[in-house]
Amino acid sequence: MGAFGAEATLGDAVDLGLQRSSNSALVIGSQLSSVELKNGWLAAQPHLEASYIDSRESEGIDESLISLQVPIKTSAQRKADERLIALHPEAADNMLRLRRLDMSGRVRELAWAHRIAALTLERSEARLQTITGLAAKSRQLAESGATPPYQALVLEQAAIDSQIAVTRARNQVAGALNRFTALTGLAEVPKPMEVATAVEQPSFVTHPLLRDLDIAYAMEMATATATDQNRTNWNLALLARRFEGPGYDEDQYGVEVQIPISFLGSQNVSKEANAVQIRRHYQLQRDQTLLQLRDTWLSLERERSELQEEARLLHQSEEAYSRMEALLTQLSSTSEIESELLFNRLLEIQDRRTRLWLLPALLGRNNARLNQAAGESL
Repeated sequence: MGAFGAEATLGDAVDLGLQRSSNSALVIGSQLSSVELKNGWLAAQPHLEASYIDSRESEGIDESLISLQVPIKTSAQRKADERLIALHPEAADNMLRLRRLDMSGRVRELAWAHRIAALTLERSEARLQTITGLAAKSRQLAESGATPPYQALVLEQAAIDSQIAVTRARNQVAGALNRFTALTGLAEVPKPMEVATAVEQPSFVTHPLLRDLDIAYAMEMATATATDQNRTNWNLALLARRFEGPGYDEDQYGVEVQIPISFLGSQNVSKEANAVQIRRHYQLQRDQTLLQLRDTWLSLERERSELQEEARLLHQSEEAYSRMEALLTQLSSTSEIESELLFNRLLEIQDRRTRLWLLPALLGRNNARLNQAAGESL
């Protein structure tokens, strides 16, 4: 199992799957989390302005002007930028959480698919062994004339069908293992072991999918505020002016400050409409996501209750099935119809045994899916 050794866990499989994934989300998330954002005073790059006015009069004065324009953020813009900077690491961390949750879901499904397929193969092989034994016994009885040949033919056909079922089960095991290896690089599937996170439905407040929507909404609103064209920047200008003429030279230096008068207020209809649209879209997406998470959880809870009840009933009837199976294997009949009925009843018992054998794995998969629905990663 590579660097993880023979005791690799599903959590190790998730780590390997993330490393092997061709999706660059993990790399991008790491890069984003390492970027340091700073909130400065400049609203844009400073720029120089230069002008020269040449007088056409013989006694006129020429004028030269150079100014350095420095746009400065308003208080609202600085607060919006501070909000964006605070949200930056949250967005990067939550993207990594989403990526791990997605990979956990893939690993869980493949691991349990392999586990259930392996158990199905085990029971299919046991069923084939039982039918093969009955077919051999029936063939001997038919050859001796004790039973009609029809019973032996039915059992031989059932043995062929069981062999096909075994082949299919083996292919399912191999297919699940191949997909797991392609995803994680592990040559073996660790045994999946999970319990349900909670009996009651979680609140989903910290679920990565909802957090992603919350962070995206907060960043969109902060960006809209920071880039609001209605919020004019402050502007600081450093001026240098020179006058030249016959018998006259003068240098002047000064400062010019432009401050928007915001207390008078102004209404920007397009800005307000855009903010309302952003809130509506966010709320709609959040409601839909939350309802989907709750529906998934409730559906899995119903499945768990049904599986638990089925297991309880099958356990209660296990002793009766064991006695019926022992009696049926000893019975024989010269009637073709009775023989087929006895054989079908025996197969029914085998099927119920197989179902009982699979129920713990089905409950385990259900628990894993509950953990996934709750937003719990491996």
